[in-house]
Amino acid sequence: MRTSTLLGLPLGALLLASLTSCVGVSSRVHTSTYDGAVVAERSEDDYDLVWSIGATLGQDPVLERHEERTAPIAFLGVRVRDMDQGIAATSGLPAYRGLWVSSVETGSAAARGGLRLGDVLLSLGGVEFTSVAQFQHALRTQIEPEKPATAQVLRYVSEKTYEPVSLTITPAPKRTTETVSESVTLEGSRAVRELVGMQVGEVPGDLVEQWAGEGAGPQVWIAQVSPGGPAYDAGLRPGDRIVELDGEPLVDLDQLRGAVVSRAQETGIGIANHGETIRDVSRTAQGPLALVVDGRLGRHTASVDVIDDLDDRTGVDIPILFEYESDRRSTRWSLLDFIFQFGANYSSRSLASSNRKPAKSTFFSMLPFGFFEVEKEPGYARYCIFWFIEWETNG
Repeated sequence: MRTSTLLGLPLGALLLASLTSCVGVSSRVHTSTYDGAVVAERSEDDYDLVWSIGATLGQDPVLERHEERTAPIAFLGVRVRDMDQGIAATSGLPAYRGLWVSSVETGSAAARGGLRLGDVLLSLGGVEFTSVAQFQHALRTQIEPEKPATAQVLRYVSEKTYEPVSLTITPAPKRTTETVSESVTLEGSRAVRELVGMQVGEVPGDLVEQWAGEGAGPQVWIAQVSPGGPAYDAGLRPGDRIVELDGEPLVDLDQLRGAVVSRAQETGIGIANHGETIRDVSRTAQGPLALVVDGRLGRHTASVDVIDDLDDRTGVDIPILFEYESDRRSTRWSLLDFIFQFGANYSSRSLASSNRKPAKSTFFSMLPFGFFEVEKEPGYARYCIFWFIEWETNG
């Protein structure tokens, strides 16, 4: 906690300090964009697989597969350079045939095999070299570690004179890790996104089998949740898999989409034609959607309303005197906000939350009436009274 005070100063000095201390409060930038949420992981001896799901606001959901594989590759212990036009002209050798050996590590596989500084390495194990990039790729994919291989080398004899030399080099093993990623665009539902405030994606059964085993059917996962919307307020988060809907196992996306649209129609909400095929669903429950989800945050039961417009905005503006703006994510109003904040300001905003509890930031100032100001968000709060007494709390 930090406290600062100004005492024993003339009133004019206090007022001046007041205007410079709290007017222009620090602002914090928050984002409602979620990174991909992990839906499954699998590890073996030499590789790890991670599947994650995510969606940019307003876009189709995407399933990403990340494979991190650790394997031994061939390692010689040399540094090489391309036989470019400059080196070729100096050495009298053809350009881009072989590699110029610029250094050899003491005790390395190359040193034990007899390779020297200044040699031109033409090939190893039948693989001919034309560039450093091709050489590095060959060590990873074509040349086996711990297997003796014949190296064809040109060795310096005299000015612009080289003789061919054959060496036997046994590359040492060197463990390296490579990550390969691929993504698949999933089927989503614009109706669910606009009426419930979450983007969902159906993962086909053949993809689910990669982590759940043979015979697994399709699964519906939450890829993105709009802060302040019904799904968010109900505690649903990206990375949740919807397992039950209205007391029945969720089979596919059509089942969820039909339940959402049928509720909207029953309550008189107009449904725009987004080109989605809506399957008729036999209603077994009334009122909000009853969902059961499971994910990294554990099993969770949620009751989710269907609303007509997630982006509905209201506002009132009476110049100088009063201003008000509000939507489902944020609210802001000001009163007599002119000449050094001679009045009151309030704002609140829903924040992306990594747990099931909704998170908000709030700010309120009342100046100069009461000389009070407060700024709060999860894990942080700041208070200012009389413009010259201030403290902060964290955690």
